[in-house]
Amino acid sequence: MGPAALCRQLDELLQVDRYSDASLNGLQLDAGVEIRHVVCGVSANAALIDQAIERHAQLIVVHHGLLWGRCERLTGLFGHRVKRLYEAGISLAGYHLPLDAHPELGNNAGLARCLSLQGLVRFGDYKGMSIGWGGQLPQSSSLGEVNRLLRSGMGDISHCFGSLERKIRRVAVCSGAASDLVHEAAAADYDLFITGEVEEWTQAQALELGISVIAGGHHRTERFGVESLSDHLNALGDVTAEFVDIPNPV
Repeated sequence: MGPAALCRQLDELLQVDRYSDASLNGLQLDAGVEIRHVVCGVSANAALIDQAIERHAQLIVVHHGLLWGRCERLTGLFGHRVKRLYEAGISLAGYHLPLDAHPELGNNAGLARCLSLQGLVRFGDYKGMSIGWGGQLPQSSSLGEVNRLLRSGMGDISHCFGSLERKIRRVAVCSGAASDLVHEAAAADYDLFITGEVEEWTQAQALELGISVIAGGHHRTERFGVESLSDHLNALGDVTAEFVDIPNPV
């Protein structure tokens, strides 16, 4: 299957036309090589490209692609990455907000599953689109218990703001760098807001708003989508796929 044909399938699956996004979602670089094996990862960088070459992939699918709606000079890091992809015959596709928001394969759906959230409703407004989820834990748990549960499913947690003894039932999640949504979460009476990356002022905002906040790491909260997409591609059977993690503490 050619890269354009495969990415048209992914575009339709992830409903890319619904989103106003800084990322140019979909096929970003067509190396003109038939796709047999796909590497999925969080971010397009030299380390992931090297792993794709080692695994004899013809397509890389990432959450953070190379093209973000502005003209780029083919110099420096950007030029080197593009050159490496073309030389290796590897195409590149990126899916940003569509892979945050997808109700089954998305990053936020994965976060919700990690906590077994129930009664899910949409949360997290971005340009008129809701990309996160809100729900209830199966039973009331302390913030410390929720933090431990997330660690067991994701690894290290970057930050946890609030008393570890506080009882948590209602939880809102939005992966990546979504700390501004703490206001929306507090206004909707959630006990806990989980995102990936926070700002210096997020701790004070959480205290003043009366809500707990966990930052699971931008990278760690956005592994769910590309992992799920890899599983989906394998299930289709037209190509093989694998998730490759390039660890990032942020």
